[in-house]
Amino acid sequence: MADKINPVDVLIIGGGPAGLSAALHLARQSHSVTIFDSGSYRNDPSAELHGVSTWDHQHPVDFRNKSREELGQFPNVRIVDIEVQKVAKINEQLFCIQAENDKFWIGKKVLLATGSQEIFPEIDGYNECWGRRIFHCLFADNYKVRKSAAAGVLAVKPCGNLSMALYLAQKAAQFSAEVIIYTHGDQQLATQLEAALAEAALQTGGNNDANQQTSKLFKVVSDPVDGIVTVYDADGNPIALELYFVDRTEEIAFMLHNPIVVLRGTFAAQLGVEVAPGPFPGTGNISISAPSLQTNVRGVFAAGDCMANPKTIPNAMATGCNAAIGISAQLLAEKHHHGPLF
Repeated sequence: MADKINPVDVLIIGGGPAGLSAALHLARQSHSVTIFDSGSYRNDPSAELHGVSTWDHQHPVDFRNKSREELGQFPNVRIVDIEVQKVAKINEQLFCIQAENDKFWIGKKVLLATGSQEIFPEIDGYNECWGRRIFHCLFADNYKVRKSAAAGVLAVKPCGNLSMALYLAQKAAQFSAEVIIYTHGDQQLATQLEAALAEAALQTGGNNDANQQTSKLFKVVSDPVDGIVTVYDADGNPIALELYFVDRTEEIAFMLHNPIVVLRGTFAAQLGVEVAPGPFPGTGNISISAPSLQTNVRGVFAAGDCMANPKTIPNAMATGCNAAIGISAQLLAEKHHHGPLF
C-alpha cells in the first residue's frame, strides 16, 4: 500500500556506498529519504575494501553497517531491505516504486544508485576465484600480492586487445617477478604481444641486462585455459591460483582481468533513462548532466557505478554526494516555487 498523502522527498534504489552517501547528505538538509537495499553488492566476494581513508583493509559489511548506524540518527531516513521490482513516473511531481508483495512507495525524486555487475568469461572455476585471487583492480588488491613470484593476465574480452593486455601486464609487473599473459586460444593476439614485447626490449638501447630483464618479466601463453582453481593455505586463506590446460597445470599468485560490466537491474529502461553506448552490447553507463547528475528524465538522478568510471568506492561516495546536492537544489526550488536551476 502506498503513502499517497505524504510522499517522501527522495527514493534511493541501492544501499551501497553511493546510495548511503547520498542519503547522508540529503538527511543533513532535512529531506525525507527512503533507501531500498536488495542486499546484493558488487564486492560481495571481497573480504576487504581498500582505498577508503580510515576503512582500508576493513570488511565491506562493517562499512555498510557503520554507514547505516550513522543514518540511524536521522528520523527522516528509512532503510527498507527489499528488492525493487518496478519504478515508474506517475506525473511531473511523483514517482512510484513497487517491490515484492505489491508494496508501493511514492516519492518526489528518484536516485538510481543500483551499481553494476560483471559478466564473467566462460572458463570453468572463474566465478569461484573472482575476488579471491582473480582481481580487476590492483589499486585495491595490490598490497596483499606484492613480491609475488608469478602473476597472470587474462587477455580476453574486454581485455583481449594489445593495448589493454599490455596495460594490465604493466600493472601486474609492479607486484610480481614474472607476468604471464594468457590469450586463451587467441594466437593472433599472442603474436602481436610477442612482437610488442620484443620491440620494447629493443628500446632499451642495446642494454643486455635490460633486455634479459624484459624477457624474463613478461611471457605470453596462447593455449586455452580449461579451468582455474583457488589454492588455500591451512587457515583457509586464498594464496594462489592453479590453472589447468590440456597437457599441464600452472600455479600463479594472482590473475588480473577486467570482465565485461553491465548495469544492475532494468530501472533505467523502465524510466526511459538514456544509457550511453558502451564498447560491447549491453554495456554502458547511465547518461547524466553535470554537475547535478540528473538524467534526461527530470527528477531522476544517478550516482555510483551505474553512471561513473572508474567504478571505485571513493568515486561512488563522491557522486552520491554530488547527486544529493543536485536533488536538494531541485527540491528546494520547487518547494519555494522558484525557477529551476536545471
